[in-house]
Amino acid sequence: MFDGIGAIELADQVDKSALEGTGEFNGVNLGHVRAARRHRKDDIEQAKTLARKIIAAWRTADQTPPVLRELRLLLSRPSPPKL
Repeated sequence: MFDGIGAIELADQVDKSALEGTGEFNGVNLGHVRAARRHRKDDIEQAKTLARKIIAAWRTADQTPPVLRELRLLLSRPSPPKL
């Protein structure tokens, strides 16, 4: 909800405990997914770091979570040049 209205700082605050915890699903949870989506516009490297973590944690799932396709596409995006 907070992501949808552009309240990025509030969304980060809400997901902070989810990101700091051990995660319900092999070390990650939906808070990680929300954070990766949220940061793909303002901090692509942070979004990619989260995407890698999610993909690694969920690669052994008995069924492939649909979000993994989205995260793999995110990883294929070029990173901005370093200044």
